[in-house]
Amino acid sequence: MIAFIDTEVNPQTRKVEDYGALREDGALLHSHSKSDFDAFVSECDSVCGHNIIRHDLKYTALRGNPTIIDTLFLSPLLFPKRPYHHLVKDDKLQVDELNNPANDAMKARDLLNDEIASWHQLSPDRQEIYYQLLHNKPEFEGFFKYVGYSSALRPSFLGRILRPQSDWKQLMVKEFVGKVCQHSDLDTLVRQYPIELAYCLAVIGADDIFSITPAWVTRNYPQVVNVMKMLRDTSCGDCDYCLQRLDAHSGLREFFGYDEFRTFDGVPMQQQAVESAIRGESLLTIFPTGGGKTIASMSFALHHAMRNNMDRIIYVIPYTSIIEQNAAIFRDIFGEDNVVEHHSNASFEVREETRRHGNESGDAPEQYRNIRATENWDAPVIVTTAVQFFESL
Repeated sequence: MIAFIDTEVNPQTRKVEDYGALREDGALLHSHSKSDFDAFVSECDSVCGHNIIRHDLKYTALRGNPTIIDTLFLSPLLFPKRPYHHLVKDDKLQVDELNNPANDAMKARDLLNDEIASWHQLSPDRQEIYYQLLHNKPEFEGFFKYVGYSSALRPSFLGRILRPQSDWKQLMVKEFVGKVCQHSDLDTLVRQYPIELAYCLAVIGADDIFSITPAWVTRNYPQVVNVMKMLRDTSCGDCDYCLQRLDAHSGLREFFGYDEFRTFDGVPMQQQAVESAIRGESLLTIFPTGGGKTIASMSFALHHAMRNNMDRIIYVIPYTSIIEQNAAIFRDIFGEDNVVEHHSNASFEVREETRRHGNESGDAPEQYRNIRATENWDAPVIVTTAVQFFESL
C-alpha cells in the first residue's frame, strides 16, 4: 500500500508543525502529532510526495524502509512540453489552499497518477532509455520499482563484458535521430551526467522550440546547459542533424519560410548575424533601412534561446512607430498565443471584476490572456519598448 505525505515546517525552528497523509485505502490524516503520522504511514510499503527527498524526509524519519517516490523529479521527465502539468509550477505544487498538508498530499496523489499514465504513453525505447539512465538514482529508483518496470534488454554475461551498455545506447541514437548530433560523446554524458542527459532528452523529444527544462532543474543540475550544448549546439560538421539544424539557411526556412537571406550591396549581413548566433557569439550589427533587421534579429534570438535553454525572448524596440508592425510579423510566424505586446499603444483593458475574480465576466479570452501576460511577461515572445523594458525590470 502507498501513502502520500506532506509536512508544514516552521522555517525558524526547522520543526514540523503539521502533518498530512493520504493512504491508498482512502484514509486521510491531518494532525500535529508525529506519533499519529508514524502510525498512519507505517502500514505502507511505499511513500510518495512532492519534493520529499530533499525536504519532508529530513523531518519525518520514516520507520522501516519504504519505497520512496518523489513526483518533483519525475515531472520534467514526463511532462516536458508546454503547458507542462497544471499541478506544477517550477518546483512547487499548485494547491487550492495554503498550509494544508492533507490537501497537498491529495495533489501529490493526483500528480503521481498522471505521471504513471504519461510513463505508459512513452514508446518502449524511450522507457528503456530513461530506465538505463536513472534506475539506480535515489530520485527515480522508487518510481521504477513502484510501476514494476524492468529492463527489456538482458544480455548474456559474455555480452555484458564484450558490449557493455551498447544496445540501449543504440536505442538512444535511434530514438533521437535528427534531433541531436549523432557524434555526441554519449559515453561521457551517460557516465558523468545521466540525470542531466535524461532531462535534456525529454525536452528534445517534446518537439517544441518553446519548451524548456524548469528553472529548478537548471539550479539543481546546472550541467543541463552544457549537456544540451554538447547534444545540439556543438557541430561535428558531418551528421544530418548538424548539417541541417546548425545551418543558417535551414533555420531561415524552418522559422520564417525563406530560402535565402537578404543582402545589401552584396554583403550578406543577415546571414552573418545568424551564423554568429549559431557559433554562440555576441555581436553588435547596424543594418541599413530595408536590410532585414526584423528577421535577422529574431533568428539570432531564436538560436541563442534554443542554445541556452531559455524560455522567452524579450524583443526591445526604441520606437512605438514600428513596434506594432514587428509584433504582427512575429504573430504570423509564432502564433497569436506566443506573442505579447507591452507598450503604451497596446490596450488590454478588462473590467475590474475580471481582475479580481478571473475571466468570468464575459471579457474576450485574448484580452484576459494579454493582461495577465503583461503582468508577469509569461509568454515566449515579449515585444516592448526600451522605456517599458526598464520599468519592468
